[in-house]
Amino acid sequence: MLRIPGAIRVWEEHEDPFALFAGQVTGVLALDPETPFRFANRIAALPGLSITGAEEMISAQRRIKSAAELAIIQTAMDASYRVQKAVHAGLRPGMKASEVADFIAAAHVALGLSPVFAAVQFGEATAYPHGVPHDQVLASGDMVLVDMGGRLHGYHSDITRTYVFGPSTPRQRHLWECERRAQLAAFAAAQPGALCQDVDKAAR
Repeated sequence: MLRIPGAIRVWEEHEDPFALFAGQVTGVLALDPETPFRFANRIAALPGLSITGAEEMISAQRRIKSAAELAIIQTAMDASYRVQKAVHAGLRPGMKASEVADFIAAAHVALGLSPVFAAVQFGEATAYPHGVPHDQVLASGDMVLVDMGGRLHGYHSDITRTYVFGPSTPRQRHLWECERRAQLAAFAAAQPGALCQDVDKAAR
């Protein structure tokens, strides 16, 4: 992970961080565009500072990953992939979606990641990408959707898998194959220089 040397200024709850910051930095200060207005306005009001945006600087750093960053991302993805395989192998009739979600969180911790999210849906609930408000119980023939992610050194994994628990019907197989073809078309379109909208169009 990229680390930039420099002093870290801290403050106690009863102190005014802006008063402590005043005079520590002079000249041009580049602010992250995500800085909340209430903070940005206070910083801009400090004497001796000229404020500019750091958006281009930050965006350039985020666009191109270093070898170390890629290694961290790959490690996080490998860990979540192991968890996905463990979920698939461990499903049993009568299991609740919430039980699987709890397992996913614990498994990520065991592999050194901080769990970020786990969306587990069975049966009809798989038609709703962001879940349903009630728990589901797994039965043979159910469609299963498992979407999960963890965090390692600030970098996130995100893996989704959809499959049938038990024997699949012809319609389930057809739907799965349609999605698979769309996914492969998107992968083929995702080439250097391609527009995001072109990748989306290829899948559609």
